[in-house]
Amino acid sequence: MSNGKSDRVEASGGKMASWAFGDIIGYYLSTAYGTFIFFFYEVEVGLPVLLVGLALIIFAIWNAVNDPLVGYLTDKPFKWTEKRGYRFPWILIGVFPTLLCYFLLYTPPVGSDDLTIFLYMVIILCLFDFFFSLFGVHFYGSFTMQFRSDEERRKASAYTNIIPGFGVLGVSIIPPLFIVFGDVESYAIAASGLLRESRT
Repeated sequence: MSNGKSDRVEASGGKMASWAFGDIIGYYLSTAYGTFIFFFYEVEVGLPVLLVGLALIIFAIWNAVNDPLVGYLTDKPFKWTEKRGYRFPWILIGVFPTLLCYFLLYTPPVGSDDLTIFLYMVIILCLFDFFFSLFGVHFYGSFTMQFRSDEERRKASAYTNIIPGFGVLGVSIIPPLFIVFGDVESYAIAASGLLRESRT
């Protein structure tokens, strides 16, 4: 402190924009998951609607437990997080498996019996949610650490309202172009598009 003011440098617009670009992943996956998953497993894969509904109920129960569990297990300092940042390592650990699990959701063992496909759906959904929570808990938890003042948070919030909106629109246009109704493999191709885009 000097002259009653903090010597901390205010976060730049570039940093705010960078954080907002990371928010695109969360927005997109939430939208795409809610849009396609039920239709895909019921209509394209042919899993009975009761099993699809049961898988989503199990997922919802797991989701209620998973988020606080992930927060409890990881929201404390470790030696390796102290060196590389309190939340950043968890964000990296969570984001790539999240994208991989999203892709795996669209590569079920087609041709197997209903029970096998049902179990596959439940397991991959729960893994997807676990890694998505690992990413999300620490990504969104980092907001107040990255942007300390009320003014910074207002500006950063403006970035996170505008950039993800346009970003999700841009990202969402490409994958559905690969989807062909009746072609199960086309969904995996569309999902892999997000994996490719995340690496560029």
